[in-house]
Amino acid sequence: MAATYPVVMSKKANGSVGWISQKTVEAAGQSYKAGSLVKVAASGAVTIITTADATAILGIAIQDATGVTGAVAPVEILESGDVIEITLCNNSATPATAALTDLFKKYRLYSAAASGTQLDQSTGTVAVAQVVSFVLDSNGAFTSRVLAKPIATTLATEVGL
Repeated sequence: MAATYPVVMSKKANGSVGWISQKTVEAAGQSYKAGSLVKVAASGAVTIITTADATAILGIAIQDATGVTGAVAPVEILESGDVIEITLCNNSATPATAALTDLFKKYRLYSAAASGTQLDQSTGTVAVAQVVSFVLDSNGAFTSRVLAKPIATTLATEVGL
């Protein structure tokens, strides 16, 4: 089984705690893992964000997809100013170690069902989040995990969905 690298909420901008499901339901044929970034599909149901997606990020999946169309799909809704913890990669599912040069850089997403959603350091057309801090190991060394703020124009709550 491939390793997964979940996205987790680090800090809600409004100081609230917990997740909001807003009665979201799963789109057909979903296999995303808990901790993946999700969006609202044209059908109105929740689907995984793909590498090519640039807008309308709804939030973080709270549980694995069931594969059943219409199943309840709890999502932690992302809002402007929220900070998430996410894994960096470089155009593959393999994590990449962060470096000081990543600070304040804006990156696109990389998404794969086996590894979940990651922040992609490679050249991309549309940035969706900005690195604002690092998650260090017990020795103070950089890891593949960073803290990032989603760019407001990429959030469903900001574009009226």
